[in-house]
Amino acid sequence: MAGPKTIPVLSLGQAEAFEAVLGSVERAVRLMGRPFELVRLGPEPVPAPALAWLSLAGRPEAEDPARLEELRRRWPRTRWLASLDRPPAEPWPLLAGAAWSVFFGDPIGLGEPEDSGRDRLWLGLIPELEEALGRRAAGPGYLDRNGGLRLAKLLSRLLLDPAARPASPLRRPLEAMIEIVRACNLRCPLCPIGSGQAEKYPHMDPALFEEIVARLAPTAWKISLYNYGEPLLHPELGSMLARAKGLGIEWLEISTNGTVMPPGLAEGLVAGGLDFLRVSADGASQETYARYRVGGDIRAVWDHIGAVRRARRAAGAKRPIIEAQLVVSRFNEHEMGLFKARALEAGADQVRFKTFNAVMSGPEHAEEGRSFLPSDKALSRYADYGELVVEDSFKLASCHWPWERLVVNADGSIVPCCYDYNGQARLGRLPRDLDDWWDTAGRREFRRRLARDPASLDLCRHCPSGVPDLSVRG
Repeated sequence: MAGPKTIPVLSLGQAEAFEAVLGSVERAVRLMGRPFELVRLGPEPVPAPALAWLSLAGRPEAEDPARLEELRRRWPRTRWLASLDRPPAEPWPLLAGAAWSVFFGDPIGLGEPEDSGRDRLWLGLIPELEEALGRRAAGPGYLDRNGGLRLAKLLSRLLLDPAARPASPLRRPLEAMIEIVRACNLRCPLCPIGSGQAEKYPHMDPALFEEIVARLAPTAWKISLYNYGEPLLHPELGSMLARAKGLGIEWLEISTNGTVMPPGLAEGLVAGGLDFLRVSADGASQETYARYRVGGDIRAVWDHIGAVRRARRAAGAKRPIIEAQLVVSRFNEHEMGLFKARALEAGADQVRFKTFNAVMSGPEHAEEGRSFLPSDKALSRYADYGELVVEDSFKLASCHWPWERLVVNADGSIVPCCYDYNGQARLGRLPRDLDDWWDTAGRREFRRRLARDPASLDLCRHCPSGVPDLSVRG
């Protein structure tokens, strides 16, 4: 880094609230241990910063919007962060624009569930601001009660250089994938569990899950509670979600086959604080659905999507956002339109179409994988079905997993990414390594080899290296 990045702070509204926010930001910047300089905006001009913080408490004064617009014109590439003590009664023009990241004092989302494509941050009221405004927290789990670390992780994300590998300035992961279940009630032929390739483990102990999350919470904003198993099979799922949210994780998500929904689980997902629920169904009709989702019933999937939607409505909540996903194959490509219609009718907020991974269970299963690839190659990630070469538009420039995410299998194995379901390149094991789980010699060596020669790593040699979402083609 050539020199310190500045974080100018501009206050509109109550002075005492601004002072409280500023104190927390100052602590957060110190915790980051990097050359970020905090400056208060005065009458003298300052160089264009990477990030500018706007503290809004109460309605702005008449001259404030004009001052802000002048700064935005002067700093066209600056990313603005706005903190508000409460949601505005109506949209404020001064907060319009894609450059903004906004959080409110209360733990609520911005916009409706169908607006989930925006980059949003789920942060709660910092204690000092609570006290300054004479208010109480709206609920557990959203408060910055760990000395400013959660605010520091927010600033870490906003200040990351897009051209660099996304390693947190706090030297800890920004995201995590924790597999809480290594079992499934279906027998999908290309899934490592359905094909028998994945080793079997008991469900993750909730106590171990909580210990892992407690170590992640100061820097990680997002946790996915799944990998290859069916997470809704875990009998303690609702309480695990609530505990993760209580430890300060802003975004919790689950991917499920949607066929499991015992009584009370839909309500538990909402009450526990789940933010995103992806339901992968892969067919609109039972005949089509069953070609891949062996042992499942599509009618149950639609019913369970509806159950979560009803539970959300009954709780007056906006989350979890419900996404229905179709992995496009030659057996369901003709039902894409029908799938979208039925999913939305069932209660999904949005629909995603994903490309089929022919080597999910390894290259030795490639022939069976080819048999599922869609007839319309525009719906596939592969340019060549023979060699299974990923088309350029789907390729990632590089892999970031070992730098930005902690991945833990259900047996506690720490692995480099989601494809290492059997711990082939194990980087540690929990709970044994709870005190030495991230910046280890093994992870540093794996990163070094991945950066220099990915083909030297067995795990990476056959990685599909592709962005699976069909929306990348516009």
